[in-house]
Amino acid sequence: FSDGITEDIITELSRFRDLFVIARNSSFVFKNQSVDIADIGQKLGVRYVVEGSVRKSGKRARITAQLIDATTGSHVWGDRYDRELEDIFAVQDEVVRIIASTLVGRVAHAHRDHTQRKPTINLDAYDWFVQGREHFYNGTPEDNKKACVMFEKAISLDPGYAGAHALLAETYARDWLTFWNEPLETSFDLAWENAKKSLTLDDTDSQAHTALGVICQYRGDHDQAYFHLDKALSLNPNDTHALFYMARLDMVSGNPEQALERVIQARRNNPFGKYDLMLVPVYYMSHNYVEA
Repeated sequence: FSDGITEDIITELSRFRDLFVIARNSSFVFKNQSVDIADIGQKLGVRYVVEGSVRKSGKRARITAQLIDATTGSHVWGDRYDRELEDIFAVQDEVVRIIASTLVGRVAHAHRDHTQRKPTINLDAYDWFVQGREHFYNGTPEDNKKACVMFEKAISLDPGYAGAHALLAETYARDWLTFWNEPLETSFDLAWENAKKSLTLDDTDSQAHTALGVICQYRGDHDQAYFHLDKALSLNPNDTHALFYMARLDMVSGNPEQALERVIQARRNNPFGKYDLMLVPVYYMSHNYVEA
């Protein structure tokens, strides 16, 4: 549950173009570790670090959050929220708005409006989604099956849950791509169906555009893939997933220089990601054989 809250805050902060936000994978490397804030800032290449905790008890939750200047160790802002679980999204929005307004000096109306939209009104659906997302990130065949089940449960509780449809689409797409589930045609059809559904439900959700862009790329429809991935990055400039697939499109289109820029940006946002593997073919296509 706490990981889900944390990731949602990371995602919402990522939507602000003026903020450089480290991706979930690299941020979570320091989870439950006693590490000096200055060291974290140096390893991630950031000035500010958001630190906090989530404690769930029955139908209530206590959330603490603080914004720390990693260069000085000083606390820029901090607060504690004791709320009913049904108010959890309002707390997320408040944390995001305060951090963004503190660092950027303003909160863009478009982003503010988006953060005020609850991903779902059903907390049980949200809980299934968070569990499914964790299995999806693990990336094993068994985890992928569990993720499918959990996303389906989330959708059964809230059919209008755009984020659940988007990740369910990518889960089925992974089944198709890796031959993990037969018949392959069924997996791909379900991926396409859920990706389209997620976008129909919320066309301002970067995750929905990323899901459809990825699947269009698998279909060989590079124009539509580019359209949706570009839209995803306009909505969330820090989306390393979209950056990775845009880099793949750039390579297919014979533009390794642009691909290199995107991979470097993805590495910057996610220092502990596995983007070095992508650099080899990019450098090779650029005839930079020494770097490759």
